Amino acid sequence: MKYWHLIIIMTLALALNLVSSSNSIGKTANDSFNELITINSIVENGWEWRSANQHNNTSLVIGFIVPTITKAFPISPVDILKYILPIFCSLSPLLLYLLYRRYLSPSKSFVAALLFVMIPPTYMEVPTIGKSMVAEPLAIGALLLLTSNRKLVVRIPMLSALIILTLWCHYTIGFLLLAWLGGFILTNSRKIVNSIPLIIGVTFGYFYFSLASNGIIMSGLLYWNDTPQPVSDIVHQLLLFQPITQKAVPGIISLIEGFTSVQLLTARIVIYSIALLGILGIAYIIKHREWQKLQGTIGMLVVSTALVTLALFVPVFSRNLFLTRWIQIEGIMLCLLFGYGSYLVPRLTSYLLLGLLTIPIVYLWFTTSLF
Repeated sequence: MKYWHLIIIMTLALALNLVSSSNSIGKTANDSFNELITINSIVENGWEWRSANQHNNTSLVIGFIVPTITKAFPISPVDILKYILPIFCSLSPLLLYLLYRRYLSPSKSFVAALLFVMIPPTYMEVPTIGKSMVAEPLAIGALLLLTSNRKLVVRIPMLSALIILTLWCHYTIGFLLLAWLGGFILTNSRKIVNSIPLIIGVTFGYFYFSLASNGIIMSGLLYWNDTPQPVSDIVHQLLLFQPITQKAVPGIISLIEGFTSVQLLTARIVIYSIALLGILGIAYIIKHREWQKLQGTIGMLVVSTALVTLALFVPVFSRNLFLTRWIQIEGIMLCLLFGYGSYLVPRLTSYLLLGLLTIPIVYLWFTTSLF
């Protein structure tokens, strides 16, 4: 491990997160706007976690952590969301670097973690969602523990606790963590022992989300919407070099409708380059028999690849998912594939990282002028 890798990753992540949270929370009608309404209501009236019919009320972050800090210390919910939670969220890429180091060299782990930081939703969307800022580091911490060599008597209880906390903080990330754990179990030799945290997590998730907020989360899982414009239509147009004709739907940044031809070309080049790195990563794993080293992790990679494919190309999934956030969360595992791919095309990887780095630099340049 090289400590300057950690310093660069932490500095970039922290700068981007703080700039995004400072310029959006309390100023724009994004997720944090609704979270603030819920937090203020809970501070005044208490946490009625079973009766309030809305998603935010199911979160431990929104229902308990932020209101408790607000009551205990002279700090407003806005400042907690703006300055405290983004710092905690910045631990995500650091933990990812440590996770990737179990499989990759220090330089390739740095490349993979840096790529995760520079995925635009990582610094444009996550720092504006209080639930995600806490749940994401917890989920990555759970993956670190899952792939560690700690004794089972320590690992199983701690992993179970992290799974419950992740689910309790943000249901989406929690459900994905359960999916990763399922993939890990299927491709790992210790299936029975590793199944214990999964069973505990599924049991907690089912009963809690069946009760919390009148079961609104479980209802959403069982009865999906049938919106007329699936995200996959826009994805097909973007990837196949067709004109963007569909209106923006959940998960697609609305700015894409106003992209110039040069911006669209750049977006397509970046998308295809990242996809190429992922494919080359799969080729590297097969060629060098890395699956023997990966064991259960290979199952998590398969789950992430399958879920992103469904979200991109299958309308019934793309109609109901916030695509950019979904891909960003799956990037936790998929960036490991990109790290493997960088072994085969180091020069392309360097060019891609330099190209991607211009986006957060420009973003920082313009957004810091808003203070």
